[in-house]
Amino acid sequence: MWGSLALKRWISAMGEISKWLKKERIAAGYTRHQLGRRLNLSYSYLSLIENGHATPGKETLKRMARVFSVDVYHLMFLAGKMPDDLSCWIMDNPAVQRRLIGEFRR
Repeated sequence: MWGSLALKRWISAMGEISKWLKKERIAAGYTRHQLGRRLNLSYSYLSLIENGHATPGKETLKRMARVFSVDVYHLMFLAGKMPDDLSCWIMDNPAVQRRLIGEFRR
């Protein structure tokens, strides 16, 4: 299954969408206004996301994935959102639940 170090990295990376978005926006040469137009979002909402004051929803994450050509599941993970199929798999596997809980308690 997962190694302890890999699981810790996975857990610690959750919620890192703000850093990722700002880094990718700048690397792609977009201003917040330009990216907002591409994503159909306001400049101010992008600012909130980049500064960690808002978390984008699944539809916004899907648009981001298309614009930056990345996997939407990666962005969902960075935004702290668990895909439904993964959530169901964890709920159906008590051994996985115990392992995750054990890692959080360390």
